[in-house]
Parts: sequence; structure tokens; C-alpha cells
Amino acid sequence: MYPQLARLAAIALTVLAAVAGPASGAGAGRAGASGPGSEPVEAGPPRPFVFVQGGDVFLTDRTGTFRITTSGGASWPRISPDRTRIAYAQAGDVWVADVSDSGGHIAFTRISHDGRAGGPSWSPRGDRLAYRSGTAHHGTTVLAKAPPPGGGTPAAGASTPGTDPTDRAAPGTGQAAPGAGRSAPGTGLAWPGPGQAGESGGTAAADATGWSVLREANTVAWSPDGRSLAYPGGSCSATYDDCLTVLDLGTGAESTVAGFDSRRPGFATTPSWSADSRRLYVTRQVGATPGPVTATAYDLAGRGTWQVGADGDSTPVPVGNGRFLVTARTAAGDTVTYLPGDGSRQALSPGAQPDWNPGRPG
Repeated sequence: MYPQLARLAAIALTVLAAVAGPASGAGAGRAGASGPGSEPVEAGPPRPFVFVQGGDVFLTDRTGTFRITTSGGASWPRISPDRTRIAYAQAGDVWVADVSDSGGHIAFTRISHDGRAGGPSWSPRGDRLAYRSGTAHHGTTVLAKAPPPGGGTPAAGASTPGTDPTDRAAPGTGQAAPGAGRSAPGTGLAWPGPGQAGESGGTAAADATGWSVLREANTVAWSPDGRSLAYPGGSCSATYDDCLTVLDLGTGAESTVAGFDSRRPGFATTPSWSADSRRLYVTRQVGATPGPVTATAYDLAGRGTWQVGADGDSTPVPVGNGRFLVTARTAAGDTVTYLPGDGSRQALSPGAQPDWNPGRPG
């Protein structure tokens, strides 16, 4: 899928921030994309997928695992439908890393500038991004034009790192080779120590009351049919302490999927959609005394719910045929884990917040 990455794997990768165009460093790239029906459903873990580890974005394809950002502080990476770009949040702003260049260059474009943006989501066509500016409880939904693949003109209102004197640690600066330290076999990634979260959105981290830090995860999900956005908070925050909302983009109407209050404490965050846009998969925790974090499915037609994976799994991403990528809590720390749907589990890499896209055309 990414042949130039195989060529780059044998050399040290240096990624420099882009200034008015593709970056001058080397990084991940791509040779093409395929849409539904053009390739069979993969057996085994899907490729490519993205995730965070140590505050940086990584991409894993069929040839290996590659660091996309190097300055830390990144979270919630989301790969575009055509698999040429990766949107993510860093220091309260949304960025896009373009990995489409056949020569291995990465271009970075800054999408937001208010320092309050949460995790982004791609439209099904890959031409827009959605995110919430604010918190997981109160915020404003923003739809922004996405930069096209190939290092084209940045979206209106966006800038490239280095062009704004207020930029904070622009992504892509420094060395892009995998970090040093004790590494997982075949990945070059460092495993956090036992009981450590390893990420800002790690499942092992909890506040003093026992609630997971994922209670504050401010992410959105754009439905595959293009009609809806799902996110925590919304107008239901006036009624509930925590809630999960679906916004109808055609009418502007919000509907409450789940609500939590003092009688039924809990939260549901980090939504992702099923391919038919009929189910939401979320990170959930409930109980007067907080129970375990779980990956939970919501059937939007019947409002039925069920657990995906084991206690401690979070940030579920469906990858077809009843299979999922999740962040699992293990003795080694947060681990990107594949659930093939038969009750077994496969640890893929140290890290958290995985994302995959079936490769729908733009």
C-alpha cells in the first residue's frame, strides 16, 4: 500500500515542518487507495492504521510502523477516507499531515487556531473535517475545509507550521525515526511501564474519584452516510451531567443517545460509527462507584447496548465483520489491540487511540 515507506525504512527519517507546501523531510507516503468492492475484507489486523504513542502519531502499513510527528502532544489521529492524510489534535488545534507524496515527504497544515479544538473526524468524501471547539461537555461544532491530498493549497483560515509566530512546537520538527528505549519486537516503539497510561488518553489513567481521563475526551465522529455527527456533550448537557449526542447535519437537530446524571453516573465518549451508520461504538464507564472502562455498542434504532471486548478496553473502532481495534489496558501499558471477533485478542503495538478507514474514495 505504501511502497515508498519500505524504501525509507532502512534510513533515518527526518521530517521538517512544511512552509507553503510539502515538507522537506522524509516520512510516510502512499501509492494509491482502493474503495469498497475493489479489495476483499482483510484477514487479520487491518492495514494501514494510525495511533499515538508517547504523544506522537504513528502509521502502520504492510511494510512497517512509521512515526509521523515528533514534537509530542499529539492525540486522536484520524486517517482520511483515501488514506492520503492524517488529521489529529495537538496543543488544542487540529492539524493535517499529508502522507501522499511518492517521494516520502510529509506536509503539515494547521486547520484551527483557537487552542480549544478536540479530536477531528473526516467527512466521508474526505473534503471536510469536523471537530468540537471547547470541552467534552460544552463546545461548538466546527466544519472546516480540509486541504486536498498532494500538498495542495491549505484550507481557508489554515496555515502551515512556522508561518504563525504563535505556533507552539510545530509538528514534524526533529528526528522521525522511532524513539530509543525498550522496544516492542518489530516496531521500535517503547512500551510504557506497568500501570502507566503512556498517552494523554490512556485507559489506565484515572482521576482521584476513579473516573477515567477519557471522560474528558473531546472527539467527534462523522457518520459514513454523511448525515450525522456524534460527540459527547451538546444541548443535552443542560439536562445531564454527561451525555452523548447525534447531530443531524441536514436539520441541525440534536438527539440524545445516552444521558448520565447523579442517579445514573457515567459517561460515553470517543464515538465511532458502524459502516451502515446504524450503530455507535464508544468508551463508557458507569456506576456510583465507577466500574471498569468498557468499549460499548449502541444500536441507534433499538437503543440496545452491548459490550465489545473485555473490561478495560476503550476507544473501539470497527474494522468490519465484527472485528475491532481497541486500546487495551495491559501489564505493559496501553496497547493497540486487534479483536478478530472470535474471542481472541492480538496485541499490535504499544500505544492508544487507534483509527482505521476502509478506504472509501474521495
